[in-house]
Amino acid sequence: MSSGAKQGLSYQAETVAGETPSPFDRTQLRFKSVSLDGQVSGTESEEIKDLLIPSGEFKTSATYGGEVTGELSYGTYDELFAAAFHNTWANNVLTLGTLLKTFSILREYRDSGGYHVFKGMQVTGLGIEVPEEGIVTVTFTFQGRGRDPVTLTVPAGTVTPANTNKPFTNVGVGDVTIDGQSMQDIACVTSFNLNIEFSIEAQKCFGKGLSVGKLIETGVTMTGTATLAWGDEAASINELKYTDSDISLKIPLSDADGNSYTIDIPEATITGELPSGAKTDILQYSLSYSVRNQSPTLTRATAPVGP
Repeated sequence: MSSGAKQGLSYQAETVAGETPSPFDRTQLRFKSVSLDGQVSGTESEEIKDLLIPSGEFKTSATYGGEVTGELSYGTYDELFAAAFHNTWANNVLTLGTLLKTFSILREYRDSGGYHVFKGMQVTGLGIEVPEEGIVTVTFTFQGRGRDPVTLTVPAGTVTPANTNKPFTNVGVGDVTIDGQSMQDIACVTSFNLNIEFSIEAQKCFGKGLSVGKLIETGVTMTGTATLAWGDEAASINELKYTDSDISLKIPLSDADGNSYTIDIPEATITGELPSGAKTDILQYSLSYSVRNQSPTLTRATAPVGP
């Protein structure tokens, strides 16, 4: 028997892709849901023999990956943000780069069920969701190269506890701007999301067994939505869907202690539909955007220390 409260996640960056560092000195990861696993597929035998009973299926390939979703708190996911942007933080700013980072991730069932290591895990997708009311969430999509057999003992290595910073909520969203203009009181923004998704092809190699030889990226899409109060300003923005014009967006987020992240979309095209609703509804406009030409940026700032 195993309790959901006894689940855990920890990770360490790899020096060699697909090889768990020794010692396995890892950092605990805060999360609210996880689906990391291996998926195995096979090939059915078509051998003709003097039996009606089939020969069965033989395991011939496997994929490794899944999602980790957590509540955004300052500093908790900075290493994974960098991996999602394929870059390193430069002066506390992330932009899209070409640096590939992989991790060994330990999925833990601490009371019963063992310890499962997934190797060569790279971030192939990132979602940031800012709700109208609630806690800001982040979702990381992973794809990997392999796994180790389950062990019932805790892997050796130093474990660094996760931080205890407070989560970001809708209350800490600052002045959202579109094309540099504040949307407060003219087209109030009530929700926002950003999704970064890499297209991945798995390179198979003889000699690897069920492990993946290499994951090759072939493209990236960066899209999202923003919900605006409908009115003259939103109607003007909607007109841009009929042209090749672009917009820029900036969304500042702060926690209760004054730490912040700012999402900046410098150039994006839009689509959207005219809103409709019942006579008692407040009409809202759902703007969908697609990033082009310039990378989004994620900027972090630690709260000042002192009075």
